[in-house]
Amino acid sequence: MLVCMVLIISLTTLLWLPFCDRQQRALWLCRWGKAFLRILNIRLQVATTPDGALPRGAMIVSNHISWLDVGVISAVFPSLFISKAEVRNWPVIGWLCSQHHTLFLRRGSRTHLRQIGEEITQSLDEGMNVVVFPEGTTTSGDHVLHFHTALIQPALKANKEIYPLAISYWDIPTATSETASSNVPGSVMLQRSQAPAYIEGISLMQSIFNLLTARALLVQVCIMPPLTTDNAHRSAAGETARTQIADAIRQPIL
Repeated sequence: MLVCMVLIISLTTLLWLPFCDRQQRALWLCRWGKAFLRILNIRLQVATTPDGALPRGAMIVSNHISWLDVGVISAVFPSLFISKAEVRNWPVIGWLCSQHHTLFLRRGSRTHLRQIGEEITQSLDEGMNVVVFPEGTTTSGDHVLHFHTALIQPALKANKEIYPLAISYWDIPTATSETASSNVPGSVMLQRSQAPAYIEGISLMQSIFNLLTARALLVQVCIMPPLTTDNAHRSAAGETARTQIADAIRQPIL
């Protein structure tokens, strides 16, 4: 089933997406994200801001656990993603990301960072959500690393809203798999899942195998209210977002 979906996505990307603008491509990615989670037997639980509104034309600052995070966030709302340049060379996935207007950042290049910043500003002005993973790498999901905040600056400069977003993955006990999507960790004795973690020492194929062989999973997405960014410096905004995300995944900041 997963192979069939990848083929369908690839064919659609090849034959249909060239005629779509950024907004339309993001909507397609949103639909595929939802389908992808269903195929992997991953239940999605979303906690939003008090008014229930989803971000639009805003920067999303998220912790980072897995390549799967992109599909999860896409399933919640259409978004444009910032990725490290190495992802462009991944088989199939790199090509698909490039066709969906993912912005690939060459780390260590100040010139390219400025160019990416300009593209971020343009995307935000066009009403696109732009997702950044300021940790710069993935973790096992039980802590939040230091935030690199250079990519937050374009949102501050353009006076755009910045939403912290926390992702966490949980194993669902078999006996509660039918009802766990309406509960929170602890109410059904959920345990943090390591299956999605794409960290050092785990290859992409091993990561995919871990997901395919995992029991039912729950992914929680917590979208917090936008930061108060009037006259805020990027380091202060980043630290506030980092603290809120760490609290949301119920783990101490390391």
